[in-house]
Amino acid sequence: MDSHPKTEGSKTYITDAVPAHKRSVYWQEATSEAFLPLEIECAEDEDFNGHIELVHSDGFGVSAVSADAHIVRRSRRSIKSSEKSSLIFICQKSGSGIVRQDSQNIVLEQGAITFIDSDRPYEFKFDDSFEQTVLQVPKHVFLDKCRWLMGSPPIRVSGGNPLAQLVQANLDTLLKVGNALPKTISPKVFTAVVDLLSLALDETAEGAQPEVSEGQIMHIQRSKRFCQSKILPSLEQDLNFIR
Repeated sequence: MDSHPKTEGSKTYITDAVPAHKRSVYWQEATSEAFLPLEIECAEDEDFNGHIELVHSDGFGVSAVSADAHIVRRSRRSIKSSEKSSLIFICQKSGSGIVRQDSQNIVLEQGAITFIDSDRPYEFKFDDSFEQTVLQVPKHVFLDKCRWLMGSPPIRVSGGNPLAQLVQANLDTLLKVGNALPKTISPKVFTAVVDLLSLALDETAEGAQPEVSEGQIMHIQRSKRFCQSKILPSLEQDLNFIR
């Protein structure tokens, strides 16, 4: 199984219709299919509830996840069963949890974005119900922009960071309208979100506002004009068709 989405479109995973005693098994299969091979441990199998809404395109994926308390592990065995690599970005919407990787613990704080490398073992522990948005990016795509992330331990970008807020707003929008985007446009929108996220990570790592060159400004302006002239009209036309 690949470690990032293989097909285009959307999919929903929900435990409501699953017999209570089979929910932990179902949730492990659901998370492994939606994200990458994982191991799940639910405290109370029969009372467990979970829900994933996934939008994916060209190896990128954004998911809205809500679930009860449980533990998620990415073991060396799980890593070996993956054919490709992804970088995972967790946007915590409500509740909290702890992620452990490389002997380092990071608290998943509401509003913050946390980076995880799927090629190294990690563990998420949630002691209560939570909601989060998960962005999954093919590793080679992101490392082209942030080479310094190679081998980096978990990194948390504060929810007070304006760039992090822009990333989360864009991910929320993608979850709402992602399926209405033309297949040729959707990967470009994901790439634009990755550009924002790479700036947020650079700023966090440097502890200062990133310097923006004239060339970067021109690129941002061209991207803005492209969105205004191509994406928005096409999206409005598709939404009108759906209505």
